[in-house]
Amino acid sequence: MPIVPSRADRIRTLIEQLASERPAERDSAVARLTLLGLRVVEPLRASLIGASAQTRLAALEVLERIEDPRALPALLTLTGDPDRAVALRAIEAVGQRSDPRSLPTLAGILASGSTQRRGAAARALARLHEAGLDGALDLLVDVVVNEKAETRLRLALVDVLLLIEPPLPRATLRLLARRLASSPAAEIAARGAGLERVGARSTTTSGAPADLVERLAKGEVSEAEAREVAACLGRAETLPALHQALERAAVPRAIEALAVVLGSVGGPPSIPVLSRALARITESMGHGADRTGALEARAALHSALAALDSRVALHDLRELVATRPSPVMSSLLDAAARVGDGSLVPALARVATEDPTLLPPCAAAFATIARREKLRRTSPSLRKVRAEHRPALEAFLEATHRRRR
Repeated sequence: MPIVPSRADRIRTLIEQLASERPAERDSAVARLTLLGLRVVEPLRASLIGASAQTRLAALEVLERIEDPRALPALLTLTGDPDRAVALRAIEAVGQRSDPRSLPTLAGILASGSTQRRGAAARALARLHEAGLDGALDLLVDVVVNEKAETRLRLALVDVLLLIEPPLPRATLRLLARRLASSPAAEIAARGAGLERVGARSTTTSGAPADLVERLAKGEVSEAEAREVAACLGRAETLPALHQALERAAVPRAIEALAVVLGSVGGPPSIPVLSRALARITESMGHGADRTGALEARAALHSALAALDSRVALHDLRELVATRPSPVMSSLLDAAARVGDGSLVPALARVATEDPTLLPPCAAAFATIARREKLRRTSPSLRKVRAEHRPALEAFLEATHRRRR
């Protein structure tokens, strides 16, 4: 009589397969574990200890597909994962389940998580409120009216509240506006006064709150607040209004804030809008405009294009990096690394030669580019490095070699 493997052994084998380097094997394991249902939850949860981030993501995909409420504790565990991608996806998954047990965890993330994790928690709470879960809205409002909470987080959460569907009652918004208007924090009080003037949730035809878009377009949002807004926004219907705002934005501060937001929530349609804004701000720098503000806006536009994996402004990025503008050099090197184009290598070598203090960050950008482009000493982009800049290139190569060891 043949020996039939036990179900526990089969589950263990499939869980081990989640760690495979071959995507097809991982996908097969995810599908088969999903079919086995609730019985795989506890073995999966136990397997997370010591597993790689890639394996934890695969396990998370299984847990997402198991709709039984008993899978929620494992998902809640993953919301605190040290890997950002795992944690953000787990928070999003928790927001898809209308379960009150998730509220304390989301509240904790909102209070003390990183910017991106707080944004994900805010969106999850908004979705849970829209799904009818009592208490989700209260957690958002509690942070908005908490004078001890970070100002930029409070301002960003106001915009999350304005995006909730169906819209919050006018009476609720009026009460919130009056509460904020009496805040001792000047920015919060101004936001409350602005809401009182609006009187109710005013929206553009695209679904984005007009108040938020107008503040961005007028340059009334700082870069720090823009990053918080970007983390909290996550809906494609806001894009048309944001695109229109960037097309008409005239001051560098407004362009910078809109670029920050679009770099987070934008998509392919955002690329030509960002490119046109870059052309405008670059031209303005030659006409006596606020050069520092224009430079910061220009760098933010490059960061946004890089975040959207666009090389449309590669030529401008190469030229800007080569000029070594110190106020925004860190942002430019980050954009160069994210674009990952080998043609940036000669500019990086030049910068590191002319300012040796920039050699470490240039070497880090080079390492990312080399990995993405699979660069070798014989690659055309490396051969284009000028002789006087080759010692810097050698330093890049040595640093990259050390990282791989």
